[in-house]
Amino acid sequence: MLYTMVFLLWCILPFYNVFFYCKEWQPRRSIMFCSWAAEEMGTLGSPEWVEEHIKTLADNGVVYLNVDIAVEGGFSFIAKATPNLHQVLYNATKKIKDASCPDKSVYEIWLERNPSEDKKQPKVDNIGSGSDFIAFMSAAGISSMDFRYKYNRTSMPSLIQYPAYHSLHDSFSYVKKFVDPDFLYQQTIARVWAELARVFADSLILPYDCIEYGYQMKANMAKIKLRYGAEISERGLTFDFIDKSLDEFVITSQQFHEYINTMEQNDPLAIRKVNDHLMYLDRAFLDPAGLPGRPLYKHVVYAPSSRDIYSGDAFPGLVDALFDIENSKHPDNQWKEVEKHMSVLAYFIHGAALKLKAALQ
Repeated sequence: MLYTMVFLLWCILPFYNVFFYCKEWQPRRSIMFCSWAAEEMGTLGSPEWVEEHIKTLADNGVVYLNVDIAVEGGFSFIAKATPNLHQVLYNATKKIKDASCPDKSVYEIWLERNPSEDKKQPKVDNIGSGSDFIAFMSAAGISSMDFRYKYNRTSMPSLIQYPAYHSLHDSFSYVKKFVDPDFLYQQTIARVWAELARVFADSLILPYDCIEYGYQMKANMAKIKLRYGAEISERGLTFDFIDKSLDEFVITSQQFHEYINTMEQNDPLAIRKVNDHLMYLDRAFLDPAGLPGRPLYKHVVYAPSSRDIYSGDAFPGLVDALFDIENSKHPDNQWKEVEKHMSVLAYFIHGAALKLKAALQ
């Protein structure tokens, strides 16, 4: 909680100064600052608030920018996010100087110290759970991200969290003495957050990247095929319908962004139509029935891992159904669940593609 409160102050102060000294500026969209209660007691505060305001959030929520622990160490910036937010996060971090190396940007140090598998971009993890973004993602379908500074996990693989985590020693004095003496890393995280908030609040067209969403879904599905493809084929099941839906989504998202690049930007109705389709993309992946055995988690593409609540799974319902299936007491029933959920995935991915196509008509 201490980290959150210090960070929140660093975020609010720049916006206060902007509003106080630049009274001509008024953002296109509202910015709401939230500090949640009872996160450590089971993430109780934020889901209650989301449930209370679910109608308003579903209609008007643009993005949720989460910071749980702003600074765990000073090695590298890390992040998890829905794929449509990767590019805007890269752009924001390119504008902010890194606390550990002021002559380089956050993006540059992030790329050097925590790159993706292909080394072309910094690594962004699948969004999972363990923090307050889960209700916004799983219940309201609002695109979300979480970011922080972290210690070097490669050199300290056995260190799951910073040493004072969840202890009475996690105090202001501890942060001041051992973690961030001059609060430079806190300031850097706040600047990244403020830049993201500014961009989402003030951009004429919301800075989502639907194409990256399609590419990431295909990459994640390829990993499932690599792990379980042979077993699925032996059962007479096929990925054909999922693959067809994924290809349709990628092609449609490319057409959609081409349309955005050439559209008439002086037409407020056209702008509203495009922004609505961008904003509602993650809502298209919400299954009212929820995931198999986990009805509270409704997002069929990203959800917390059922085996590690702090990690995120892509296509979690399918991964859960396939996990350890060879040792299941009732494998035939589990394979029926696999077949059913493959149909569910094809249906929702196809539906998301149709939603983007509607903007082109």
